[in-house]
Formats: sequence, structure tokens, C-alpha cells
Amino acid sequence: MATETLRPNAVGDETALDKVGGDANWECVDEVVSDENATYVYTNSTAFVRDLYNLPLSTSSGGINFIKVYTSCTGRGYSGMRAKACIKSNSTITYGSELTPPTPWQTWGMQWDTNPADGEAWEWADIDALQIGVALKAGTDAPWCTQVYVEVDYTFGVVTDSGTLSGTGSLVGNTSPEQVKVRWVGGGGKVSIAPYYVGDNVTLKFIINDDNGPVVPVTANVMIVKPDAKIISPVGINIDENVITYYVPTTVTDIDGLYKAFFVITFSDALIRTHRIDFGIRSKP
Repeated sequence: MATETLRPNAVGDETALDKVGGDANWECVDEVVSDENATYVYTNSTAFVRDLYNLPLSTSSGGINFIKVYTSCTGRGYSGMRAKACIKSNSTITYGSELTPPTPWQTWGMQWDTNPADGEAWEWADIDALQIGVALKAGTDAPWCTQVYVEVDYTFGVVTDSGTLSGTGSLVGNTSPEQVKVRWVGGGGKVSIAPYYVGDNVTLKFIINDDNGPVVPVTANVMIVKPDAKIISPVGINIDENVITYYVPTTVTDIDGLYKAFFVITFSDALIRTHRIDFGIRSKP
């Protein structure tokens, strides 16, 4: 996994906040390291008003997992003030949670797993058209905001717009086997969770087809992200025509929580796709 950070570089569709220290509002919130009281936007309005900011074009590729918009604000000890991050995707404006700015400067992150404009997974075209911003409301004094930026969390090397591949994934374990729906990373869809116990072998199987029938991959690489964020490789990876299997040994399924299996597949036309299967591990009753 990787992250690309994008910071305001131009005025957006709305400029309603007041500013201190910069020629334009976006210049008051674009710094990499917070300059706190030197440049910031604020409002004396007791109703929410907002700024929106444009962003530079992204430079990454891969399947987008989520975006997170960060705002750094302060209330300087006064009461009744509110702040919330906002994004504009297509024509849809969406807010994060409403927060109370504290006395010292504090940075909050608000996460969007999917694009609110269509409910689908984020695409890089969505990111390139995205505007981010902040909405502020005054109380006994004005709230200040000195930073607004977005982090795009993504998985390397994934093509998400190349068509018709489909897959059927399954978990076959020592306890309760359960079919799962495969989510192509960056392509939306749902993943179910099968119950397994600490110390189980977890075997995962993936069958690949397109509109014309079976698709045989050239290579398959797998990584497992454990609940404690450690990354390990499963064993026994095998490709048999369009069926790929691998298993997670008992030495890996040693803690409770959600495990994420990322499976990177390369095809003969150099297309790379990634699928993900989530499975839960819990202590035996």
C-alpha cells in the first residue's frame, strides 16, 4: 500500500472564509508543515461557511482504497465554534463529522471509502477532479484553520478500468467454509468474511474468467496484511489453468482480527489486476 498527498494549489468553486497571511485563501492552508498563526482562514459567521480548493493532478497509479481529508484548526479557548472537512466530487458536496476546535492546534482526518457522487470506488479521474475544503462556524469568537490536504491511499500496480475480468473466490478452511465475493481493488464490490479460528490453515482459491471463458494468468503474487499491520507471504501458491490456490499457515493465523489477502495477477497481455479477500480469525470458543 502507498499514499499520495495532495495540497491546495488554486482557488476552488467557493471562497467564503476570511484569510490572514496569504494573497489567496488556498495559500493560507497549503503548507506542508503547519505555520499555525502565520497563515489561516477563519470566519465570524455564526452559520457554517466554506472554502473549496483545487488540487494538482495526481501522479500515482493503482487501486484506490480510500481518501482522507485533513484539517488543522484551533478555537483558542473560545466556545461554540465548529469545523468540518468537506469535499466536492462532480457536483456533490459532502461533509465530514462536525468537530469542536480545541485550544491548541489540532489536525483531524476524515475518511471517504467511496466516491459520494456515485457510491462507487474512487478512480484516479475522480481524484483529478476533486476539490477539498473546510467549513467553519463562529461561536464566542472565530475558529481558525491553517491546513487542508488530502491523502489518497492506494495499492501499487493495479489496473482498475480494463474491462471484463470476473472472479469467484472461496475460502476453504478447517472450520466453516464460506463462498466470498471478490472485490477487485479499486473496482468496488462487497467482500464477505468467513469465520476461522486462531491456528487454522486458511486456504484461498480464485477462479478467473472473462466474457469468453477461462483466463489463464502468467504469474500470481500474494501478500497478507495481518490485524497488527504486519505483511507476510502465504505458501503453496499454485496456478492450474485459470484456478489459483494458496494457503495461510497456522504460524500466521496466530492473532484475532481481520486479515486481508491481496492477490496480484499478471496476464499475457501485461495486464495486472489485484483482488482482495478478507477473512476473520477469532479465538476458539
